Amino acid sequence: MQHPPLTITIGIPAYNEEENIAPLIEALKTQKTTHGQIAEIIVISDGSADRTAERVRSLFNEHIQLIVWERREGLNRAQNKILAEANGDILVILNADVLPANDMFIQEIIDPIINDARVGLVSADMIAAKPLGAFEKIIANSYAFKNRTYKALRDQDNIYLCHGQARAFSRAFYMQMKWPDEFPEDAYSYIMCLRKGFAFRFVHSAQVLFRCPQNLSDHLRQSCRFIDGKERLTQSFNSSLIRAYYHIPLWLFLRELGKSLAKHPLLTTAYLFIMVFVRMSGWRPSHASKYEISKSSKKVLV
Repeated sequence: MQHPPLTITIGIPAYNEEENIAPLIEALKTQKTTHGQIAEIIVISDGSADRTAERVRSLFNEHIQLIVWERREGLNRAQNKILAEANGDILVILNADVLPANDMFIQEIIDPIINDARVGLVSADMIAAKPLGAFEKIIANSYAFKNRTYKALRDQDNIYLCHGQARAFSRAFYMQMKWPDEFPEDAYSYIMCLRKGFAFRFVHSAQVLFRCPQNLSDHLRQSCRFIDGKERLTQSFNSSLIRAYYHIPLWLFLRELGKSLAKHPLLTTAYLFIMVFVRMSGWRPSHASKYEISKSSKKVLV
């Protein structure tokens, strides 16, 4: 007896994404899936003040659902709405400012869930777009260094590789998920995946393109939001457990840092100065899900 194909829901929370949302949806339309089919694409325009909703409407077909919120509610609430609306056997949540690296992205990111019922959450690999300036080149190099470190940590089962920009959720897991406003949504999904008894997988072959910040101000926002999110988790969950999730052995950090210094000494040294500045700045944003976005990292294509 032939079973019907698995259904896939794509969820896209979008805030002022008029430049990115159409290229992303067009890229999703060209995805090739062999073990499932994209049944619906749910886009939430979360209080957008630009033409995000118009761009989505221009691409309407029977698979696209647009939800427009007049007032911004924030990323966590938008993702909760996607959870409530989703009907797919597998849910893929994508940031609106990423692009699949190839036409097999969806298949690659859902394969671990199809092949193992224990898997509840899958994260994609993040590939930095070609830098447009000197500062972005420094940050892109630092991202590559950090990503190599994360991939060498605990057999790629770690909180750093749960990238919020692109994840797949099994139905069994996403039916039990709900994001509180005050927590970093990517790290929270990793923690809840393990707490609910599911397994996490990172898939290197499932890749999306993103853009690094192009100026210090935007990088500061992203970095401080990460620091604040980690602190909030430590205060709200078992602090020793959260510290264990985030622990990187010193030998591993130094090994990868040495490789980066040897290959790109100027870029890596510049980033070390930036990292010290971020840590010493003392500025911390609120980690409510309505955080201020980093505008210079929003446009993937140029």
